[in-house]
Amino acid sequence: MNWDWFILLVAKTGLRFSEALGLTPKDFDFSRQSLSVNKTWDYKGNGGFIPTKNRSSVRKIQIDWQLIVQFSNLLQHLPEDKPIFVDNKTIYSMVCDILMRRFCCLPVFQ
Repeated sequence: MNWDWFILLVAKTGLRFSEALGLTPKDFDFSRQSLSVNKTWDYKGNGGFIPTKNRSSVRKIQIDWQLIVQFSNLLQHLPEDKPIFVDNKTIYSMVCDILMRRFCCLPVFQ
């Protein structure tokens, strides 16, 4: 998994940064083409799963069949309860911002 997949998923679903970081393979329901959002990742603190911003943030999101096919292939050998976009490194939202600006041909820093 890399940031390209992260950006694609966020762009297609509208997930918050911490919600997308908190996704595990278990959150994908491939047969129903949906994604369950029920936790976030504490990227500003010590890491680990934390509750969503509020109760209404817990939800299911429909995702298109193309995204389902792509992620079903990518996730098939990953542990069910481990976050898919987080490894042992520190996460910085600025990395995602820089990549997005590059993809969109915008200046990195203004």
